[in-house]
Formats: sequence, C-alpha cells, structure tokens
Amino acid sequence: MTLIHDPVQFKSMGGNYYEDNTFHFRYQLNRRGPFKYLFVPRGPNCERTDDFEKFLKYIDSNFRLSRILIELPTIYNQDSVSVIDKLLIKNNYKRIPYRIHDPETLILFSKIKDYSKKTAYSVRYAEKRCRADTLRNPRKEELHEAYELYKKSSARINFKPKPFEAFEEISRNSILTRVYDKESSNLIAFILSYIREYDTENMFKNVKIDNCQAERPSEINFSKKVSKVAQTLFSGTDIQGRKKKAGYLARDNMIKYSFDELGVDLIDYRGGSRESNYKYTDFKIQFADIYYPLPGAYTKLKIL
Repeated sequence: MTLIHDPVQFKSMGGNYYEDNTFHFRYQLNRRGPFKYLFVPRGPNCERTDDFEKFLKYIDSNFRLSRILIELPTIYNQDSVSVIDKLLIKNNYKRIPYRIHDPETLILFSKIKDYSKKTAYSVRYAEKRCRADTLRNPRKEELHEAYELYKKSSARINFKPKPFEAFEEISRNSILTRVYDKESSNLIAFILSYIREYDTENMFKNVKIDNCQAERPSEINFSKKVSKVAQTLFSGTDIQGRKKKAGYLARDNMIKYSFDELGVDLIDYRGGSRESNYKYTDFKIQFADIYYPLPGAYTKLKIL
C-alpha cells in the first residue's frame, strides 16, 4: 500500500528537492534572521509508515530553528490518514487549517448522465464551435502544443508555469484532452490528467461527505472500493477558448474517455473548496459528485 503519493512531489516540478531511498519531497525554504520557514506542499511521497517516520526524522535533523508547515495531499485511504495523523502528533506537530491549498477537493465517481441545463447548454455551445479529443500517453510534440497554451494561460493569471519537464514526466502515465477551434484549427483548451492506481479501501471511514450535486446522491456507492484514479493536473485556455466555452467541452470529453476507455473509478479535480470562494470551484462543481476533505495541514516550531 502506498502511504502518500502526489505528482506535485516529482522532481521535475522544480524548486528545492530531497530524495532518499524511501521517500522524496519538494519544499520551499525562506529565512528571516536566524529562523527558517520550511513549507512542504502535498508531501512527502513515501510507501510505508516507517518511510514517513524517516522523513520526519530528516526534517528534525536538518531544519533546526525552523517553523515547519506540511500540507498533506489527497489521501484516499482513511486508515492511512489515521496513521499519518498519529505520527505527526507524536512528533509534536499541531493540526491547523490549510494555509496554501484548498482543504477539500471535488470528486466524480461515474459518467454524468444529465448535466444541469446551464452546463448542458455550455457543452452543446462548445460542440458546435469546437472539436475535442483525448490521447493516452501523448507524444512530445503533442505535449509541446499544450505547454505553449499552458504558458500563455499562466501569464494571464500571473502564475509561474512549471517546467516542460513536468509535463513530460506526467505524460508517462496520463491522458491529454485537447479542444480545437473549428474555424482556425488552433488549440484553445486542454487538460493534462495523471492516471494512477491507488489503494482506496476505507475511503469514507469516519468521514462526513457532502454531496455537491443534489440530484445525484442516489447514484453514488460510498462503499465501492476504487483503485484507478484520474487527477486533473494541468489545464489552460485562451481568449477564444473562453468565448467558445471550450473548457466545458474539455471536461466532458475527459470524463467520457476516463470512464469509458480507461475504466477509472473516480476523477479527482484536485481542489475546489466551499471555503475558498474561487471561481474555479463554481466551474468544477458542475462536473463533480462530492466534496472530499484533505487529511490536514500540520505545523511545529523546531528549535533544537
């Protein structure tokens, strides 16, 4: 059983990185006078409980006089969440609200049969003006096309894009959904999704789940054991894509391919919280079943 795994922790994502034989993690480190501020986003990646303990010992040994913040990623096995929480508390970490990432994510368990009127209209509107496809493990030239759009989309929102190497590493086990303008044949929207096997037994053990689409709760089997997961990791669109609602068609195409062709058990949209009030939550919620809580953020002040 993999204890923690998140693609954000891949070295290709850039930034500070440490790798041991049993764990690896990316981190941000800032200094203010004699003190250091260490942030570990969505990590570390490790297979077993003792690997996570080694990670905590490494942090203690190498980051003295430090304020440490660890924000855990989505973990689909609640038994793993319980183990990790106990280890962190045992090592004098305090559980706190998420400071950087959303405290929840949005999840879809099956292909949507009937969208709301607004969503269905937007998908049909895009279908008339665009064409979409989805590729399994795209080639380098196909990734480059999406990456160019990703850079433009990132610049529009003043976001520093990840290196192209991140696209390449994710692409080894991924699907790339593309939407092209029928008039210009230009790429105007894309989604790059990461595909992985997870152990999701006891996914909802002692967890309060809220449906985000009131018309669909009867279709959700909360006792179902799921293993193959699609996570939407990178996406982008341009001005024409927004005008032609290409994002709606991209989501629709990605959902159909994931369930029909890959046989995934769930799609994780990686974020989207009722607490954040971001516009992307309003968009993602149209394609999701539930809000699923992330396991937690933890902090401590390490002096000696």
